[in-house]
Amino acid sequence: MKTPRTLEKEFADPEEIWGFLDRLGAQARRLPDLNLRLEINGCRLKITLPDRDSPLLRLLEGFEAGSEPPARLFCDGGSRGNPGPGACGFAILDAEDKSLEEGGKFFEHCTNNYAEYMGLKEGVAAALRRGIEHLSIYMDSQLIVRQIKGEYKIKHKDLLPIYQAVKSDLAGLKSYQITYIPRSHNRLADSLVNQILDQNV
Repeated sequence: MKTPRTLEKEFADPEEIWGFLDRLGAQARRLPDLNLRLEINGCRLKITLPDRDSPLLRLLEGFEAGSEPPARLFCDGGSRGNPGPGACGFAILDAEDKSLEEGGKFFEHCTNNYAEYMGLKEGVAAALRRGIEHLSIYMDSQLIVRQIKGEYKIKHKDLLPIYQAVKSDLAGLKSYQITYIPRSHNRLADSLVNQILDQNV
């Protein structure tokens, strides 16, 4: 059963509300369809989410404290043959939905899960190099998202070293959230993976 969540924020001027919503809308465009309710009363904004597990809640991290939503990392990876030639890709976007950095790597032989983890590792490392402290991470691999959250165990020993390396990198951030999204909402990172594979295979 879904549990609604309501967040409220006080602004100094009503015009600031629209600027905040514009920035929030730019970030939410890449997320699955969201059903939320907005209420504006003078300088106060109230947002009601239909589910406290909504991906949008990650974007509103620090909302009640008055901070802006964090930067976003979209990452992906894949292997043609599984195992076989593989690649990872990542894209970091700011609050205006502009790309801060894109990148990826090619691997001569790897599994899908290894490539997915490398996309996450490369993306987090890039965020740290840019001095980003708060990060919302989006992946289309439920397995890896749940492993990072501690909900699933690492069954394949060959993934344990990279899992530990990723967790170490994540510890360098002041805060982060990792969220599963459908592949259709992860097209930017997915396209980077396919570009790298097409160039090398």
